[in-house]
Amino acid sequence: MVLASPIHAMDDDKWFRFFRTCAETLDVKAAFPTMEPLEGGSWCSWTTFCRLEDVAGYWSGPLPTRDELRGTYLGEGANWSQYFHYSQLCHVVVPRTFGWQRAAPGQFERGNITQDIDAVAEALRTLGIPHRLTSLVLEIKLY
Repeated sequence: MVLASPIHAMDDDKWFRFFRTCAETLDVKAAFPTMEPLEGGSWCSWTTFCRLEDVAGYWSGPLPTRDELRGTYLGEGANWSQYFHYSQLCHVVVPRTFGWQRAAPGQFERGNITQDIDAVAEALRTLGIPHRLTSLVLEIKLY
């Protein structure tokens, strides 16, 4: 296990490679505009240093698609629907499993999806990208 410490252990290139690895390894699909867990999609939670200082909150949604990845930021679009500079990110959590649901008149479906975070962690180890893997999540935490 490689821990994300000290606070400057991640740079733009490592964030880019982290998100590219997730997009290539997990079932990342464009979910905009619903931003809801989809059957056969991916899921994560994230926050920034500013958001922690402001309201101590997190966003959650599908992982960014390859089309959203830029050299120094995540572009506005498919899954995160707003720009995030990599230098703003301080915690990204990718759960091993997450639930999805779909409702329509007279119908309700739900299920769980398992994400292969072990495969992501192995790729990140090979790339030298600091992260933490537990039985529940893969995370990069910079605080």
